Amino acid sequence: MYGNRGIRCRNKKYLPLLGIEEKKSLLSVIKSFLNLKNDASDEIDIQQYNKEIDAAMERIDNGEFTTHEDLEKEIETQLIDENNTPIPEWQIKEIRERKEYYKKHPEELISWEAAQKMIRIG
Repeated sequence: MYGNRGIRCRNKKYLPLLGIEEKKSLLSVIKSFLNLKNDASDEIDIQQYNKEIDAAMERIDNGEFTTHEDLEKEIETQLIDENNTPIPEWQIKEIRERKEYYKKHPEELISWEAAQKMIRIG
């Protein structure tokens, strides 16, 4: 059916399209294949989560962030990452498609303040 290369290409194409719940489900299947059912190394408690959110908000308040416009410029110029790996064309295409979608559907955008409220738990 598919060789390793074909599988890798399809993974790169389809994984970013999954929602968070689908990604969680897929991860649990992968863990079950590898017998990692009790692997909680990437989980944090609510206090740690909120502490990380507070630290991130402080960095933002101190001006330590990248604007959407700057990120768009980086994508458009296809900057090279630290491993000298070009940004994949599918990723650039996806960003462009999302940008066009939100231009046509601005009612689906949310404010920064609303996003902050959504990510804060507790």
